[in-house]
Amino acid sequence: MLNTNFFAQGITDGQKVEFASAVSYSEFIMLIELAQAQIAGLQKKIEGNKKPQKNGKYRFTEAEVKAFAEKIEALKKDIEEYEGKVAEFKPTYDKVMKALVVGDNVKDNVVRLLRVIATANNSKLEKIALQSLNGDVELYNALEVCHDYTTAVTEDGSKTMTKKVKDNYKLASGTIQKILKVSLSLPTATEYTDEIRIKFDKNRIYMIQDAYVQGYSNKFTKEEDGSVSYSGTVSKTLITKKTDKEGNDTYNWDRFNKVVCTLTVGVIAE
Repeated sequence: MLNTNFFAQGITDGQKVEFASAVSYSEFIMLIELAQAQIAGLQKKIEGNKKPQKNGKYRFTEAEVKAFAEKIEALKKDIEEYEGKVAEFKPTYDKVMKALVVGDNVKDNVVRLLRVIATANNSKLEKIALQSLNGDVELYNALEVCHDYTTAVTEDGSKTMTKKVKDNYKLASGTIQKILKVSLSLPTATEYTDEIRIKFDKNRIYMIQDAYVQGYSNKFTKEEDGSVSYSGTVSKTLITKKTDKEGNDTYNWDRFNKVVCTLTVGVIAE
């Protein structure tokens, strides 16, 4: 298990083993979730291949479909193994959870923190460890202003730090810290841990800002005569927003949560 900096001063070696078992439980739960998601994706490919595409061809060959089916069976066996581990660690997990969810400590925060620690054993779990972490629309709006390449840019390509841009950098930083405090911190000490207050230093806040834009893609419009016109370039960002026909907005925080997970490991381990 990851060496952490928040163990209670009087924690025993036996209690450290119990805490590690709770982390292992969280790891195998996530491995099950990951395998189930892989199975769902493979099943979707198999189902989608039952009818040819518009060009009359099938997307996947028979050999590929067979390989998908074999992979599904292998993943099901993996899940059986993981479920055995979950059953093994569950009594200790329940004991540790009961001890941690006291005072002002929120159960969801305990669950998230154990999942984050478990990612040290398998970095592939980082993308799902904080799926339950709720973002803040204010943060999305602030980061969009900070990284809007169409305004406040100098001739040499650097960002002009206007008052609006500065204010939104400050707003983004404050909102990130609020999310960490509300969703990951455990303010009440327990028999296993001291108070755990997750806060990012300026370097980690910078890392989030630096990672926010992950690339760019072009948008095109198909004209009535069949030609295609360029209609702009859009940023690929950590947080994405979609607006439906009724004008309702939905946000995807998955990539942002993965970065938060990665950086949180450093906070609790350094």
